[in-house]
Amino acid sequence: MSSATKPSFPGFFLLFDFWPFRQPLLCFGNFGDTRRIQSDSLELFCTGGVSAFRLLGVYILAMALFLTVIPTASAQSFVYSLQIGAFGDSASIGNVGVQVEIKTHVSDVYVPDLGDAFWVGNNLINGAFIQFGYQLSLNYSPICLSGEVTGGKGKCQGSPQHIENGDARWFWEYWPNFTAIGFYYGIGEAHSAGSEGSWHRYTIEPNVASGWNFVLDGQTVASFNNSQYAASKGPAYVVAEEANLSPESTGKLGPVEFRNLQYLTQTGREWHQVTSLIALSGCGVISPNCGTIPYGISVEGPNDILAGTGLQTRKEGELIWPGLNTLRLNVPYSAQIIVNGSYYGASHIPLNRLAHIT
Repeated sequence: MSSATKPSFPGFFLLFDFWPFRQPLLCFGNFGDTRRIQSDSLELFCTGGVSAFRLLGVYILAMALFLTVIPTASAQSFVYSLQIGAFGDSASIGNVGVQVEIKTHVSDVYVPDLGDAFWVGNNLINGAFIQFGYQLSLNYSPICLSGEVTGGKGKCQGSPQHIENGDARWFWEYWPNFTAIGFYYGIGEAHSAGSEGSWHRYTIEPNVASGWNFVLDGQTVASFNNSQYAASKGPAYVVAEEANLSPESTGKLGPVEFRNLQYLTQTGREWHQVTSLIALSGCGVISPNCGTIPYGISVEGPNDILAGTGLQTRKEGELIWPGLNTLRLNVPYSAQIIVNGSYYGASHIPLNRLAHIT
């Protein structure tokens, strides 16, 4: 992650022309200031902060529903992405698919927080970025549930729908170039990420058209075939994320539990569990200079973490789960090995279970 210098909150207003609705999306400014903004026949008096008209929510906007984690940025945005999560081990580099189980935690979102997201993703060797998980957002009406954003404009490929605060929905995004503002996206129907406390498996994998499938609990909910699948450039990873108008966090994110992070191998197309987890803590690519990340991680079990509010903060790159290493013992056929009261022959024994050997 890049070193953080905190920029001041911008003192200007932005008006986005989001086809086909031609309404203002977000109104930014110093809180308390009021400006008159007019677009076509629509006139809006806006007080610094967020206007009453929003499309595609976080506009993704201004800029990023939920952004990737890479160390440098090619553009500055005034929506900040605060992230906490974990990378898998180096064996997951070069994978062609990822999956994880995420426990749905439902909570409301309040300005300056534009939305929270909890997802699994990959940075790809073709320069793209892909992610799949669930999101929580402010009240937005209407939002197009599928489409693309290019050149600062959105193109709706589905039907607009109102989203209530606290409505947990699955979402996916594919960024052809993860350092530029331009991506394809899809959002699920109301409460499609399940109820409070329910577990769901989010899978990204290649499909027969050489594109990508987004699979929720074994059922394909969306496909993206505008670009061929590609191997990952880095390890598989999971993220809990806050998209914020301010570089400082709200201090409220989840916490949400992730378990059983896995990756799909190129050869053999087999799913493998990661064998260790390394902390990810920082800012997204479009807005690398956010404030201090106050969120943390606790290890709940093997390949099982809780990420968000009220947990031990972690340094980027810190080993948080060393994995389950094994010790292979070659012993005579007649020998007995006793580990914590259990008997073994010649076999692999998890090192974390070793207390004494007789």
